[in-house]
Amino acid sequence: MVEKYYAAEGPLASSVFEVSADYFAEGLTYGRAGGVRVDLADGSTEWITGTRYLNGEGARVRAEAIEGVLEVIYLGEVWRTYPAEVWTGWSLLEQLPDPDASGS
Repeated sequence: MVEKYYAAEGPLASSVFEVSADYFAEGLTYGRAGGVRVDLADGSTEWITGTRYLNGEGARVRAEAIEGVLEVIYLGEVWRTYPAEVWTGWSLLEQLPDPDASGS
């Protein structure tokens, strides 16, 4: 199974770029926008997240399926598009807990 990871490119986030799993995890931990997991028909998975550098406080990465086409969107910008025959499922990802945050 192939897993690919993507993160927002720059603070305006009009696109994403492929990143390492570690960079993705950092974006999901320290970013504020959450992310989306997309399961593909070939058995692979794509993970998309924002980063700590995103503008748009309170905005979330989301996915929307319209007539079978899945779009991953942030602040109206379509980051990734998946034709109906390419994807089999998706789920929203919440921001991970900050391991550096004090528990007291």
